[in-house]
Amino acid sequence: MALRKIILNLHLYAGLAAAFFLTILGVTGSIMVFEDQIDGWLNPQPVLHPLPERLGELLAGFKKVLLPELNRGQLASLIRARYGVEVIKLPKVCGQPFSVSEIVNAANACLSPAGVNP
Repeated sequence: MALRKIILNLHLYAGLAAAFFLTILGVTGSIMVFEDQIDGWLNPQPVLHPLPERLGELLAGFKKVLLPELNRGQLASLIRARYGVEVIKLPKVCGQPFSVSEIVNAANACLSPAGVNP
């Protein structure tokens, strides 16, 4: 009878030690798997809103909007999609800034009676 009690106690304490070890193993493994999500929850980053809140109202007040961009027109597409404003694109993809004359000529072309797109 004494041997049975010793074996049961040994089984109990070995099981508790194994359960403790497996619990720690599971918790630390879960932390490693969800590290990015936990980090984002503990250290929230501010959300950037680079466009003014009333930009849609502001742009809607103009008959024509000329948008010079140093790329292929992604901002014009974003403004068209988000605010429903038709934008005249003036893209430039050559690694050089716009000259004043380029923008003035494009603006004059937009304001001319023919309203030619630059």
